[in-house]
Amino acid sequence: TPLYSSAASDVYKRQASGKRKAEKKAKESGMPIKAPKGTACALCEKTEGIVFDHDHATLEFRGWLCNSCNRSTGVLGDNVAGILKVLNYLNKSENKKLHVDEDSGEVKIV
Repeated sequence: TPLYSSAASDVYKRQASGKRKAEKKAKESGMPIKAPKGTACALCEKTEGIVFDHDHATLEFRGWLCNSCNRSTGVLGDNVAGILKVLNYLNKSENKKLHVDEDSGEVKIV
């Protein structure tokens, strides 16, 4: 019995192919595909298990994330809309005031 279904296997193959293409694109522009020593995750600031994160649509490098944060963003859809659904869900109980900074585009708690 296979560990994964053929559909899951196809998704994995597409993702691996996309990652290889994104890494090739980065190499061609002179960017490293391995995080420089001491690089911290852009989200949680851990310095272990840092991986190359890329936009799945454009194959552009986005930044360095730890494996946990990279996988978590992927599970949530790997896009702003998916993350926003989670943010809105959590904010039902936390009831924070959110603001989008016009200069940076960052969402902040005010």
